[in-house]
Amino acid sequence: LKKEELERQVDVLKEMGFGGHFMHSRAGLITEYVGDAGNSLTNAVADKPEKAGMEPWAYDEDRWPSGSAGGKVTKDSRWRMRSLRLTETPLERFTYEKGAFPVFAAYVLEDNIHISYYKEIASENDLASVTAENRLEGGRWCALSFDVVIEPDNSNYNGSAYLNTLDKAATERFIEMTHEEYKKRCGDRVGTSIKGIFTDEPHRGHGFDDLREENGVRTCSCAYTDDFFAEFEKRYGYDAVPRLPELFYKYGHERISKIKIDWFDAANDLFLERFAMPIEKWCRENNMLFTGHVLHEDSLCNQAVSHGSLMRFYEHMDVPGMDALGAENYGYRIAKQLQSSARQTGKEHLLSELYGCSGWDFDFSGHKYVGDWQALFGVNLRCPHLSWYTMEGESKRDYPASILHQSPWYKDYNAIETYFARFAAAGAGKPLCDTLVLNPIESTWGGAYLGWAKWLFSADEETDELDRQYEALLQMLLSAHVDFDYGEESMMTRLASVDGNVLKVGKMDYHTVIVGGMLTIRESTLKLLKAFRENGGKVIFVGDAPRYVGGLPSEEVIRFASECENIPYDLSSLSAAVRPSFNVKLEGDGAEKVFSRAVRFEDGTYALTLLSVEREKPLAGIKVTLPARGLAVTDYDMLTGEKFAVEYAEKEGNTTFEAAFEPGGSRLYILSPDEKAASPRPTSASPKEIIDLSSTRSKITLGEKNVCVLERVNWEVEDEKGNDEVLMADRHIRDHFGLEHRGGEMLQPWFSKLYKTEVYGKVTLHYLFRVDTLPESDLLLAGERPEKMAYSLNGTPLIPDGGFWVDSAFQTMKVPASLLRLGENQVTVETDYTLNTNLEACYLVGDFGVGADGPLPVITGLPETLAFGDASKEGLLFYGGNLTYTLPASALTSLRERIEKTGERVFLAPKEVRGSLVKMSSGNTAETCYFKPYRFDATKAILAVEDISLALVGNRRNTFGPLHTLPADLKGSSPAYFIMEGAHTEDFALPETGILALSAEIV
Repeated sequence: LKKEELERQVDVLKEMGFGGHFMHSRAGLITEYVGDAGNSLTNAVADKPEKAGMEPWAYDEDRWPSGSAGGKVTKDSRWRMRSLRLTETPLERFTYEKGAFPVFAAYVLEDNIHISYYKEIASENDLASVTAENRLEGGRWCALSFDVVIEPDNSNYNGSAYLNTLDKAATERFIEMTHEEYKKRCGDRVGTSIKGIFTDEPHRGHGFDDLREENGVRTCSCAYTDDFFAEFEKRYGYDAVPRLPELFYKYGHERISKIKIDWFDAANDLFLERFAMPIEKWCRENNMLFTGHVLHEDSLCNQAVSHGSLMRFYEHMDVPGMDALGAENYGYRIAKQLQSSARQTGKEHLLSELYGCSGWDFDFSGHKYVGDWQALFGVNLRCPHLSWYTMEGESKRDYPASILHQSPWYKDYNAIETYFARFAAAGAGKPLCDTLVLNPIESTWGGAYLGWAKWLFSADEETDELDRQYEALLQMLLSAHVDFDYGEESMMTRLASVDGNVLKVGKMDYHTVIVGGMLTIRESTLKLLKAFRENGGKVIFVGDAPRYVGGLPSEEVIRFASECENIPYDLSSLSAAVRPSFNVKLEGDGAEKVFSRAVRFEDGTYALTLLSVEREKPLAGIKVTLPARGLAVTDYDMLTGEKFAVEYAEKEGNTTFEAAFEPGGSRLYILSPDEKAASPRPTSASPKEIIDLSSTRSKITLGEKNVCVLERVNWEVEDEKGNDEVLMADRHIRDHFGLEHRGGEMLQPWFSKLYKTEVYGKVTLHYLFRVDTLPESDLLLAGERPEKMAYSLNGTPLIPDGGFWVDSAFQTMKVPASLLRLGENQVTVETDYTLNTNLEACYLVGDFGVGADGPLPVITGLPETLAFGDASKEGLLFYGGNLTYTLPASALTSLRERIEKTGERVFLAPKEVRGSLVKMSSGNTAETCYFKPYRFDATKAILAVEDISLALVGNRRNTFGPLHTLPADLKGSSPAYFIMEGAHTEDFALPETGILALSAEIV
């Protein structure tokens, strides 16, 4: 890390519209984590943004999950995560030995998840007597033994392990080595310029999710700490140890098991009391804001496996947070749980870590779509994932894209952040929400058993069905435009009360409660619901009523449900049954695909935000009805800040108007006593004719030099040679030396630099490429660490010139054009190999075209013109910069004559755009389309006989990859995609790039 580069990047973030940053140690860090040098730079990166009016925030871990302090805490095995492991052994192969936990003989049925009988045994003789006394059929006799497993060494924790988050002493040691280190090294910045600290993906360990079988012996684990069962008995009044078989298996004929619910509840509470709350306390005492998110939030099973109930963790955060990573992740339920907990506990800010794993080709429309629904559900502290300090080594595969200067669109990103700042401001009023939905998470717990999940993901159909019901009810409410909150039953024991016909949960008041998708309900919740209904509150049951109370069979809820309103999982039934006090009514074709949020400000102003989740086609003629009158309606454009008048009518106490949406479009309507806009939003009619201009040849201008990626190598190490893509070559070389492969979970370079310094041998790489057309001008070669690696081209050494290309890791070396020759060429790299050596692609940069012959890149001539199609096939195979197409005025003559004759208007519409956004310019005018559909009014430019330029702002997908993974058009990205394993090709597998089609739309 270099101070000057860090400070430069803060300036870039400011330019991009960001209000601050989290300082996160990521894969590839060379400067020691929680060391003198690193903390000195932390201070610099805290001071710089404060002066610029930005907020620096700390992060509490080296990579993730939070807890081990980069392995420094858990070098001491006392603080390592523990698991209680079940071992199931065929009885005839088991030898009894007395241990800390009892051994059981159990009859395991053929489905491998049920037991029909179990008995504690205390000797070998007991084993024989059990089977003699009980002649059962349809399964097998097994011995169930238990032991405590301490997490082994793992490179992800730099040779240590994860923290025992159920042990308060372990957490205090983590705080001592992390939070207190910030306090000691950063001084009075903590709690002042450094606003808070982010905890990332902590969890409490296994939840019966790691079932393994070897030679007929099965094992499975659950989270554990030394006093777990003592705490369990204290909290629930019975000893769980004699009933351990019931915890791991299904026993009897009941769907729900009380001991399972109690186990999840106890583990969840210990996780909160011994991890979340000590950090919360430290933050309070040091004026720091506690934020971040837990692992893993997407489904009921996800959160049950790793921590239990995520809403309960939010209660202890100043800025509760979530992540919803990926380009196609529309996890509305995640944000709804976050929003619910925050509303009920009075938290004004909600964080989301978003956009990660989306890939280099994630365009601005994708940024909008993923950001929109999260903003609608309250996210107002955006933490985009992520901005790389460097692309050196493994860092360049750390869940791209980098939302920083490495992406060619970074200078345009301010518009995105400004848009979402307005979106957030529009939601800052009082939520008009009076519907509560009970969260069914404890029903998920009650059905758990060994192997019900494979780590975070469900492997159980009954659990999946619960999740489908959970999702169905959520989607119905959103489609019915009913704002609602989830009620988490444990939180309700502390926060809920009945006040007349209102059910109060913390800061929120509810008039309607919905029960759906639940198998079991707490006795305390049922008591609340009965009192609420008796006082005039509305309780609605959707689908079947729970058949269990507190995990035990009961008809009580069914009897209560018979007194309440009961509806099926049906949108029309729900719409008729649920009538919020502030009823947002949307009607028209596609209205169910528009989500809404209404808030009221103290001055009586209302803000209604509407979001179309229909991303393929526009929606028009959506009639909006609101229970308000005497207020002017203003259409506020969140992208530009412009205000437009809306034609509306008042009738019977309601205000009505019409709304229209482009695909994935959003609208903000302000209802205020003051008329704030004079003219309506401009609209354009649907085209009456579309003319295809795709074959038009346009002059092109590259925003930067073209690039040829060099990554096919002949490699040599000692007596071994090979020909591979460079990352596979690196793996073979590491295998040769007996070293671990590089990846996101490898030993961090800072750790290796301190403790693993051995030089294993000399490695030589010959990067291969062919030249079919000699470039006329000199080139640059961009490569990593030329001070440690000797670079040469066709035998001539190359010397760094002090510059860099795209990222400071790619240092440039001048390449005279005279060094190239027609035919085969090679760049040679020689280096002494250590654990921290990064064998990576290098890049030729210059004025040339690039094609490919199988896996071999080929230098060709640079095209001067392009039709609208796949530019990668016309000499721009790896190009990732901006690309401008200039349509000559002469090519638009027929359109000009038509306009002059008919008075029609002409819109240019780039179609199938493979880039980030599009800009149009002609003469002295310029216009930017940040989001799809891209459409520009070109009438004036055509009449003025002007050339028209369409600038495609690009992306780095075809430069930095993945370059070989199939299918080529991936939806997302992770480090694993860059390794040529699984579905891949030795040739290049690259998506199309450029503006693939262009139309003229006649209006």
